[in-house]
Amino acid sequence: MGCMSNAAINWCREKRCPNPTTKLVLVMLANYADERGQCYPSEKHLAEICCIAERSVRRSIANLAEAGLITVQRRKGLTNLYQLALPTQATYGRKVRPFLAANTLHTKRAARSLNDIAG
Repeated sequence: MGCMSNAAINWCREKRCPNPTTKLVLVMLANYADERGQCYPSEKHLAEICCIAERSVRRSIANLAEAGLITVQRRKGLTNLYQLALPTQATYGRKVRPFLAANTLHTKRAARSLNDIAG
C-alpha cells in the first residue's frame, strides 16, 4: 500500500473540500488506497480513526462523491468500495524499482567472486 497511498495523499493534498472533516475523510481514504486508487474501510472504522461520528463520515463521503473526488460502490454484505478520482498518471505513473532478492545474478556474482578469493 505504501507507494500508492503516498501518491494518493499527494493528490488529495491539492483538493478543496467544503470543511476540515471532509478533507480528513479524503486523506484517510487516500491513506488506504491501493495501486488502483481503491479502498474499502468501513464507515465505523473511518469514524474511529478520524474521531468523528459515523453520520459525519457518511456526510463527508456524500460531499466527496458530489464533488467528483470519489465514487462509491455499495456492496451487499460488505463494506463500500471507494474509488478515488485519481488521474491516470498518479495511479500508473512512476515505476518503483523492487528490492533485489537474495538470489539475483548480482549476489550470485558477488558470492562467486568471494569464493574465488577464498580459494
